[in-house]
Amino acid sequence: MLNINNLFKSYNKDIVLDNISFSFEEGKIYGIIGDNGSGKTTLLNCIANRINYNGKILLDKETFDVSYVTSPPLLPEFLTPIELINFSLGEKYLNKLDDLKIKQDDQNKLIKNCSLGTISKVQFLIAVNSFDKILLLDEPFSNMDQNSRKKCETIIKNKKDNKIIIITSHDYDLIDKVCDDVLLLKNHKLKLISKKELIK
Repeated sequence: MLNINNLFKSYNKDIVLDNISFSFEEGKIYGIIGDNGSGKTTLLNCIANRINYNGKILLDKETFDVSYVTSPPLLPEFLTPIELINFSLGEKYLNKLDDLKIKQDDQNKLIKNCSLGTISKVQFLIAVNSFDKILLLDEPFSNMDQNSRKKCETIIKNKKDNKIIIITSHDYDLIDKVCDDVLLLKNHKLKLISKKELIK
């Protein structure tokens, strides 16, 4: 279980997260929704230990590592998708590029010359095939075509056993289809809501 206890984060005098406490259970996919600027990415950055914060975030009372799909995607610019997959995952995973319909020409381009859609797919493949316990996904499919997105949704659902997966998105259809539980981040607080409330 991933336990967040009294998480507080502010930028100067602007409070973003105000003493949030929540426990994420293994075997579930969580969707976090909220307005722009509500703190969704900040929350993920705290969980990933990328920024300083007050409070405690522990996995079964231990520190932990995460895999993180950022928005916008961040990858080394002077490597190709083939080189990145081979280096990060190994040669046996190169066929995953074909599974997500990344063209052969694009597989051999430097990342700096690839489309945002291709970069998003490569980042997703690396994260989803390398994470140990916790996978964080910040607006993961916003740059993907519909067919690739559907495949990625299936991949995520098949990976959740004994794992904790947290997705932030403004796409309520995605949250409804993929997530087991939905959390609303509003007024600096995190609240568990029902899927019926998504349409309100």
